[in-house]
Amino acid sequence: MASSSVRDNPVYHVPDTVQGKYFNKIAANLRSHHKGQTLDQVLTWVTTLHGYLSSPTGGGVRHGADLKAGVALRPNEARLFCNLIRSYITYLLTEHERLSAS
Repeated sequence: MASSSVRDNPVYHVPDTVQGKYFNKIAANLRSHHKGQTLDQVLTWVTTLHGYLSSPTGGGVRHGADLKAGVALRPNEARLFCNLIRSYITYLLTEHERLSAS
């Protein structure tokens, strides 16, 4: 178990464990442990997609959507985002299983 001073940090790495509260910090921590590997690149793409979808000037899907005016996605955009997210989640879950087993 990590000490309380380590646990107070937003992201900490205990051997074979990455824990934290904020997505971007967790992704950056994971990337630092997998430089030059596919996981590093996938986390870059996921972070970029997360940033775009969260931005009121981007997709506006998560934060900052104007609920009165609405943010309408065209069906092809919605399918693209769903398919990308599904692919990333599938890959990340498989990587989690692989890394947990080693």
